[in-house]
Amino acid sequence: MPRRIEKRERGVYEKEPGSDIWWIRYKVEGVLHREKVGRRGDAIKLYKVRKTDALRGVKLPVNLKQRGIRFRVIGDEAVAWYENHGQKDLRTFKLRMDMILRDFANRLVEEIKPSDIDAWLGNHDWAPATKNRYKSVFSKAFKLALADGKVSGNPARLVEQRPEKNGRKRFLSAEEEKKLREAIEKRCPHHMPELDIALHTGMRKGEQYSLEWPQVSFRRKRILRFTRQEPGAHSFGRLG
Repeated sequence: MPRRIEKRERGVYEKEPGSDIWWIRYKVEGVLHREKVGRRGDAIKLYKVRKTDALRGVKLPVNLKQRGIRFRVIGDEAVAWYENHGQKDLRTFKLRMDMILRDFANRLVEEIKPSDIDAWLGNHDWAPATKNRYKSVFSKAFKLALADGKVSGNPARLVEQRPEKNGRKRFLSAEEEKKLREAIEKRCPHHMPELDIALHTGMRKGEQYSLEWPQVSFRRKRILRFTRQEPGAHSFGRLG
């Protein structure tokens, strides 16, 4: 299939044609600057930022001149961003960042390559889904730093996603169900019917709370699921 010809953007270019690694070039006070970015879309955005800053007389970030910023700096700032924005998965994000910082804290961000991240993920005996979540943590740190002008690219975006085929089925044991019911009865007894529905049908939380009356059959004692791909319906399970 022929490669799609993209509209040329002034100041944005591939140093090595076909590499899909994009650079930007611009002048500040008559001095030509070049920065390696990564994806074409990111390069276009950063080029516009640099041109706007030049027109406004904003000085280039010191980090672009020194190239001495360590990963722990952008890692800590990413955690701080999660805290300031009230992200629900803050605790998980922080735990994963702590794991990454064990090996990358003192690495210079401009020297971290996609192959470094990919090799680090490969060295851990994790499920593909877990490796993809750690890749996202890397990517978030670089993305925030890129938006702040502290790095010139996001190498994590060039790391291939692991195919997630974790089709493991998990059922509660009788003891686990008992403990779960005791906890719900103590903390929020009004949610007990939702637990019964989940256990009998296997429905996820999102599926339960998006349920509509046409999907409920009291006569057949079944809950039906409709999807765009399936004009018909099939059962989640019996209501009782």
